[in-house]
Amino acid sequence: MPRNTSKIPKSKKRSLSGFDLASAYKQLGIKTLLPWLLPATPLEPTDFFIKRLERLHHIFDLRTYEESKKLLIDAALLDSQ
Repeated sequence: MPRNTSKIPKSKKRSLSGFDLASAYKQLGIKTLLPWLLPATPLEPTDFFIKRLERLHHIFDLRTYEESKKLLIDAALLDSQ
């Protein structure tokens, strides 16, 4: 069920990019997130993927920036084909 945000005036609303991790947790009223448990058969990464991952880690902050995360996801999906 979607949350009703119509009671918050537009001037008080924040964009998603306006939140850092700590303020998002505070806004949601949580202290930590629980990791998802997804049943899956692991695949060995290819040499190509390992090299690409090393380059991505060297150039980008893969934990903070959204665009960097997209590159990481693209690399994983390309390797799984």
